[in-house]
Amino acid sequence: FFRSRFDIHSELNMAVECVNKFAGKCFNERQRQSYSRFTNGATQMISDFCDKRSSFRRAYLQHSSCFSTVQDDYKRCAERHLSTLSLNHSNSTNGSLDLGDENFNQRSKKICCMFRDHIRCTRSMIETRCGPEAADLADDIITKATARLVHPYCAELPIGDGGCSGSPGVLIYQTTKITWTLWIGLILGMLYFSRMLI
Repeated sequence: FFRSRFDIHSELNMAVECVNKFAGKCFNERQRQSYSRFTNGATQMISDFCDKRSSFRRAYLQHSSCFSTVQDDYKRCAERHLSTLSLNHSNSTNGSLDLGDENFNQRSKKICCMFRDHIRCTRSMIETRCGPEAADLADDIITKATARLVHPYCAELPIGDGGCSGSPGVLIYQTTKITWTLWIGLILGMLYFSRMLI
């Protein structure tokens, strides 16, 4: 949690540097291009946080003291889902599954459901302690950080009863290839980033 405007810029830049180092070390050129494209939303959000005139920054600082009171609960939500991602990644035997692969679809569906559960977990906890306005801001942070990564691949997953418990179905962009390492790495990075803020 950042409790003052002086904390925001340096800490966010450290987080970005950490994730960028991961991308530089673990991704090939094509994956790095995908990484750059998928993280545009997070990059813009960081710019907003570092801009003293940003309404997004002002709203965050307004709620930061309450966010700090739910930090342990938020970490429990985040760590549960980060461990799910790590387990799925460690169980992967093929580093370059494409979206037409049934095994990848099954794993991707688990990640989409995990992401939705993460939002529900954090929203419920923050709304109870800090109110609906703070919960909306937390949703906004997570959504902006992951928008171009999660939403395209999860858009056609059915919502509602059975949406996260039935057969995997087929995700959109079936002709697009994306490696399992890239998929996991990007979501880990974005969840790490959002965990720093909330």
